[in-house]
Amino acid sequence: MESNEEQNIVIDDPEGIRSFRATNMWMDDHDFYDARTDKQAALDMFDANHSEKDLEPVLFDMSNFYSLLPDKKYSDDAWFSGEVMEVYEKFTSFFDVDVWRIDVKVASDLEGGIVLPFYLTDRQFSGEWRPKKGEFVNGTAWLQGIVHDLEEPIVASRDLGES
Repeated sequence: MESNEEQNIVIDDPEGIRSFRATNMWMDDHDFYDARTDKQAALDMFDANHSEKDLEPVLFDMSNFYSLLPDKKYSDDAWFSGEVMEVYEKFTSFFDVDVWRIDVKVASDLEGGIVLPFYLTDRQFSGEWRPKKGEFVNGTAWLQGIVHDLEEPIVASRDLGES
């Protein structure tokens, strides 16, 4: 886990800038964009109407960004970014190692948002930095879970067969 401070994404290659700005220009005029059918028309519109300012790099400020996105390589990992809601330093100890609990809001568009608890040891933080309530952080989470049918009782069993 690390701080989101100064976390930015920059599109600085000319074709990436052109494509991004063309898509936005098309959306401003049409309120809808389908890359399969509108891409070339959007690029043509941009080429005919752009200014020098439209060719400047595109900067996305990620410092106050909420997200929970699947990892491309590992299906049970997710990249997260969000606001620290609570910090419980030395929440518990496991094999004589102190464990922190950090509650991070990863989605804010729902009522109350989605807050996930993360359990970390000191070595999982970047350097001397430690998260604080209200700060935006990001990291990779290993996700595990199971969904049960709440209409049926949960019964744990293991069929070991005949001995």
